Amino acid sequence: MGGHEQLFTCLDRLTLLVSTKESNHEALVWTILDHTYQNISMKIHGSCHCQAIRYEVDSNGPYPYQKCYCAICRKTSGGEGYTINLSADARTLTIDGEEHLETYRALLSPDAKQSNHHRRFCRHCGSHLWAWNKAWPELLHPVASSVDSALPKSPYYTHIMLKYKPDWVETFASPDDLCFGEYPNESIAEWHKRLANT
Repeated sequence: MGGHEQLFTCLDRLTLLVSTKESNHEALVWTILDHTYQNISMKIHGSCHCQAIRYEVDSNGPYPYQKCYCAICRKTSGGEGYTINLSADARTLTIDGEEHLETYRALLSPDAKQSNHHRRFCRHCGSHLWAWNKAWPELLHPVASSVDSALPKSPYYTHIMLKYKPDWVETFASPDDLCFGEYPNESIAEWHKRLANT
């Protein structure tokens, strides 16, 4: 993996890019933009495969449009070589079966620093349910494949971290899709705001 991928997980980089220096490494610092916008909001219901855990949370970023192909997302969620994360309000999260949750925090090369990104799983069936980062405690990122609610269909997709995509994975990107070797040029909030304005 590249240096930036080694330092941060994909969802540690949600919005605006700023270059800085941290521990002699080129680092990326992302700031959270306002993610409240009109006409795109819903309550999401989700669960693990064995149904030991059920959750619900309010989301104003419910379109499953952004496919991440980084190694951490691929290996922790499986699927067709990528993971789709939504955006939700962590303050509204309610959990039935919280005692069955486990947390995975990836060790990031080159110094094996533990990620601030908390991936929550069912300890029985292994389902990856959502991710949360202590740097932005108000944000929660449900994994789209854990959602039981009917999500809106995205009119186009954004493919990110393609630099780390295995050769066997096909993106099936359409002419309207956006593709990035690493980070996208807009946040989940900005994408939904752009959709609302079209």
